[in-house]
Amino acid sequence: MGIGTVAACLGAVLGIGGTVAYLIAVACGSSCVAPTPVTAVICAACIGAYAVLGAGGIAGAVACFNYL
Repeated sequence: MGIGTVAACLGAVLGIGGTVAYLIAVACGSSCVAPTPVTAVICAACIGAYAVLGAGGIAGAVACFNYL
């Protein structure tokens, strides 16, 4: 498991290219790896800064960080 696995998951869940998925995995990893009520908001904002998502997309994307 690791960044590559997270990026692959993000690509599948969000329907985005590998480069953008990898960027999100690296940039948002620290806030998304173990979401708490505080970091979950930061995680969603981080992912949203790179990809325009609906609420369901955010939940799927956050789940990808379980691979870290």
